[in-house]
Amino acid sequence: MKHLKRITASVLLLSTSTVWAQEKLDTQMRDLERVFSENDQKYEQKYGQEQKEGTRHFDSYFYYETEPEGEYVDVTAFSINDTFKGRLIEYNRVVDLYKAAFGLDNQTFSKARSYNESLSLLSQQASSLTQDQKLLFLSLSGSRLSGFYSQSESNKNTSEELFQNSLSSGNEGGICGDIHKYLAGQAKALGFTDVGLHTGIWQKDKKGQDSGGHFIYHFRDPKTGEYYIQNYSQVINTGQKSQQSMLEVSNRVLGPLVGTVYTEGNRGDFHAYIPQTSLWIQEGLKELAYAGKEDSILQMRIGNQSNSVGMQVVKQDASGSYLRAFMLHQKYSSEEGVYQFSGAGLASGASVSIYTDTLVDEFGLSARGYVAAGQVGAPTINNEMEWEQKQRNVFLSNMQVRGTARVNRTTGRVELETSSIDRNLKSPKDMSAPDMSVKVGSSYSSGSVTVDHERTYRRVKDGHYSSTSKWVTESDKISLIFDKQIGKVYLLVRGELYLFEGVETMAAQAVKNAVEASYPAGSLGEVYIAMDVAKVVGNKSGDPFYDIPASSEFKVGLKRDFAKFVQAGAEVSYRKGRRVYPLYKEEISPGLESDNAKGFGGLIWMSLKW
Repeated sequence: MKHLKRITASVLLLSTSTVWAQEKLDTQMRDLERVFSENDQKYEQKYGQEQKEGTRHFDSYFYYETEPEGEYVDVTAFSINDTFKGRLIEYNRVVDLYKAAFGLDNQTFSKARSYNESLSLLSQQASSLTQDQKLLFLSLSGSRLSGFYSQSESNKNTSEELFQNSLSSGNEGGICGDIHKYLAGQAKALGFTDVGLHTGIWQKDKKGQDSGGHFIYHFRDPKTGEYYIQNYSQVINTGQKSQQSMLEVSNRVLGPLVGTVYTEGNRGDFHAYIPQTSLWIQEGLKELAYAGKEDSILQMRIGNQSNSVGMQVVKQDASGSYLRAFMLHQKYSSEEGVYQFSGAGLASGASVSIYTDTLVDEFGLSARGYVAAGQVGAPTINNEMEWEQKQRNVFLSNMQVRGTARVNRTTGRVELETSSIDRNLKSPKDMSAPDMSVKVGSSYSSGSVTVDHERTYRRVKDGHYSSTSKWVTESDKISLIFDKQIGKVYLLVRGELYLFEGVETMAAQAVKNAVEASYPAGSLGEVYIAMDVAKVVGNKSGDPFYDIPASSEFKVGLKRDFAKFVQAGAEVSYRKGRRVYPLYKEEISPGLESDNAKGFGGLIWMSLKW
């Protein structure tokens, strides 16, 4: 509560001082506007090519781009035969430990009589085992437990029940979540850190006919900082040092697509993570399904790395309600393979604004949504650690409802959104849980300055043994925005503070700052500059989900109108670090890269619109 009072007081003080500063700034801005006005008119007459009002039919974008490359992502599977060739004594010692941990006779260790006793045994022996021996034990353990897999249970068996079932060779050995929960306890006893479960969709074939929801677990080597994942007997070194990057590798091991991943934190709770491929598909669909009046019927993006073709036609009445049909094909080429999505769907929306003479000046309510069907193709990692393409035919949907109320310069809002992106058309129950969020916020605007607060609630899994989900506070976000345009000169400065799990908890804090500016350069066109930086500045919870590496990007470019429907440009950029959800939710490519991506990039482009 003290933190909340401090933040509230700071926002009020900021708002008061901002109003005073804004009045002075507006006076200076009006003087500058008069200076730029005459030059703007001359520039528009000579170089401007304003689009006439009406429907645009065609919008194309051609480009060639070079991007900074990240450190190669080296994903390797643990191989018992290759690792222990010629190391029979070490191998036999682990086999005896494995037998003892399951209460079986052996030549070296006392037999465990319970799961807790087996964990104590592992803890005692951990310091005398090499890394390879620990991985061997986990692989053997996963193989044994998978042999007692039970189709009649639903992630509700305790680890002690699995131990006793294994000892008696029973047929109630739990399913994926139970088994990997058991293995996670063993990994922690062996000295691995940041251990937890996470969900996914395991697609075993290339066409999506043999797939389903799945639980596996992850752990971290404290010496190297690298994350491992284990799927029954298969142990894989992801080569990644952040949990988000590890989850991206895990998604490619399990299958081509999952909409939402629930990953376990260090306190036993779960976080929602939206993978890059899912974000990439959703962004493309929303751009078409929720296109504005000025957007073209046919939209094309053709380049050396990504291509997309979209078409949308809309029927709209006088009230603003609309029905839209759309089609989309998009493709992205990466080092590991080709990501692509092809689909079609329908979208609809309606909105209403009510102005009053009461305390509240304006009420607003809007709703929109889409349904679509399509095919996803993506590179995946097979059992031989080789890349191969897999496909999945999916049903996709999104629904957004937004309500607003404005009093003078202050606007409050409530937004509800639900999305489903991976429902298998061949087996409708084969899907991850829909992503559901509620955002409650308010903003105060004075001229060019806006102060905004937004709290996000999200639906997440309510523990490993629960089949239900619950609402949790994902974050509070406080934003300070300066947005000003004078003639052809434009400046945007945005500062954001994230308080994860809310101001009352503040499990972790992050900052994200962005600056955009543009300025006319006469016959050369328009110069623009953009930069952003994001960094976690505190993680008092110690939750590895919030150990997000810092990232930054700087761009400078030039663009110019050459004819009535033609625009072209070029830019140079420098980027360091990988853009990571939840700090970035848009403009994320599906390609796999490490957290160490850095270097210069370049872009040359041309746009045709009519």
